[in-house]
Amino acid sequence: MYTIKLLLQPCFIARFAASNNYKMKNTAPMINEDLGLLEIGLTGELKTIGVVSKEKRIDQDAPLRLKEAIFVKQNYRYHKIRCQDILYLKADGNYTCIYTTGKTYIIKYSLQAITSQFLDNEAFARVHRSFTINMQHLSSFNEAMAVIDGKEIPIGPNYKISFMKLFTS
Repeated sequence: MYTIKLLLQPCFIARFAASNNYKMKNTAPMINEDLGLLEIGLTGELKTIGVVSKEKRIDQDAPLRLKEAIFVKQNYRYHKIRCQDILYLKADGNYTCIYTTGKTYIIKYSLQAITSQFLDNEAFARVHRSFTINMQHLSSFNEAMAVIDGKEIPIGPNYKISFMKLFTS
C-alpha cells in the first residue's frame, strides 16, 4: 500500500529522509517537488536518475488556438469556439467563463492568460479586472458600463482610458 502511494504522489525529500521507521523493500522511481526523477535503493538511499523540465510538461486542459477559433476542453472533449462568436469573458478566480452566442464554457485558465495568448488584441478589449469583451458585439456604452447582447458589463476605472483609446486610433 505504501509503495503505490509513493509512486502516485510527489515525495518531499527532507520528510522522506527524516523518516527512520519506514524501510523500502523494492526500488521505485518517483518525482520530487523540484521535478527531479528519483530512485529509491534497496537500503532506502535516494539518488537522482533524471530531471523533468517544466517546459516539457503539457497542460492537458489548456485551450488550443487554430486560426480564428479556439478549442476549449469540456467533459473530456475539445469544443471549437469561433472567436467572432465570443461575446465576453468573465474571470472567476482561476477559472474563466466564456460567454458565446449559444453557450457558456467554463475553463480552468486565468482571464489574463486567455486574453494574452489566445485572443486577438484588436477584437477583444479588457474593460474590467474581471471582464474582457468582444468589440464586434458592443451595442452601446457609457463611462461606467458597456452593453453586449443586452448584458451590462462594468468598465473599471483602471481600464477606462485604454478602452476609450480604442475609438480614437
